[in-house]
Amino acid sequence: MDFKGQKLAEILYTIIIALFGLVGFVWGYQEQDFTYCFRCWFVGVALASILTIPDWGMFNKNSPKWLDDVPAVWSTRETTEENEEKVVEQHEKKRSKKNNVSKRSAAKARDKN
Repeated sequence: MDFKGQKLAEILYTIIIALFGLVGFVWGYQEQDFTYCFRCWFVGVALASILTIPDWGMFNKNSPKWLDDVPAVWSTRETTEENEEKVVEQHEKKRSKKNNVSKRSAAKARDKN
């Protein structure tokens, strides 16, 4: 569920529970029995739960774009030069595959830096 979907789900369950609670209160007041109020509210909670708890497609229309993976070796300071070179090479291979760049141009770019 994305962020806008969470907001929509929250609005939906709030409206459903409030409407069923209001209807239940009026019905219970007319019948002079609290159980009618409680039962109507409980049906509203059940309906709101069925509509908002599962991850329905209407809640996933605006999925966020995530960043590329960062190798775990880069997140620690205790890396050896060999590990760093291997990780850099692996990362460059992934990028060159994504951007359709040859291995030679990636190596030249690394040598220039």
